[in-house]
Amino acid sequence: MTQRQLSGVVLPDCGNGHAARHMLDVRGMSAGGGYFVECQCRHTPRRETAEDAVDSWHDINGLDRPKREPAQRQLPLGNVSQMRFTR
Repeated sequence: MTQRQLSGVVLPDCGNGHAARHMLDVRGMSAGGGYFVECQCRHTPRRETAEDAVDSWHDINGLDRPKREPAQRQLPLGNVSQMRFTR
C-alpha cells in the first residue's frame, strides 16, 4: 500500500462539512506521490512537503492559513574544526 494517513495535524472541515484527512503517498513525486489532503468531495494536488499540502487545503476552502512558528536559527559554522583525512 503506497498511501497512509498522517496523524497529529488538525485540519478544518471542507466547505461542505466533510472531515479532512492528511495523507502521504510514498511514491516519488515523478510517480504521482507526495503529500495531499482529501475529504469526501475534494482533494489537494500532490505536494512535496506536508506544509504545502495543508496550505493548499486552506486555499481551496477559502480559509486563513495557520501561523507557522519561525524557523530555528542555524548555528554559525565558524567555530567548527575540520579534520583532514588522507588515503
